[in-house]
Amino acid sequence: MNVEDFSLGTDTSRPNKLIMKSFGSRLAYFQGDIHVLPNPTTLAKAYEFHARSYLSLLSSPGRNEPDDRICSIEIILAEQVPLKGNLLAIIVPHTLCEDEAPWLAQLQEAGAIVQPYPFVPGRHPDYYQAQLEVAAKEFYQKRGEI
Repeated sequence: MNVEDFSLGTDTSRPNKLIMKSFGSRLAYFQGDIHVLPNPTTLAKAYEFHARSYLSLLSSPGRNEPDDRICSIEIILAEQVPLKGNLLAIIVPHTLCEDEAPWLAQLQEAGAIVQPYPFVPGRHPDYYQAQLEVAAKEFYQKRGEI
């Protein structure tokens, strides 16, 4: 199998179709909830090698690291995308908002939403990973996207 065999092409509706077929909801996909995944042998026929391989990859335990992106859909673009006019939001430690970082103000002026998360010095990196996930989830839920 080649990487290209797993390409979704340029049809922008395909990622959501794949997410819904595999995870059943965008929220389950966002959370990386592999417990909702169907059994690869029941969803895909024996000759559907690519589908079974993909579902087996999704349902594998991964490395159980905070930044394990085993379920993520990767997007490859031919051209650079400038942040200005394209950045929807940025999630930052609340201390940057309190200190009024000038570059945050510039991003807000350009239309980006600044979403803070609580920063407590000395915490383990897993704590911050969890805070980022909560902030991102709240952001997308408020927008009705998950």
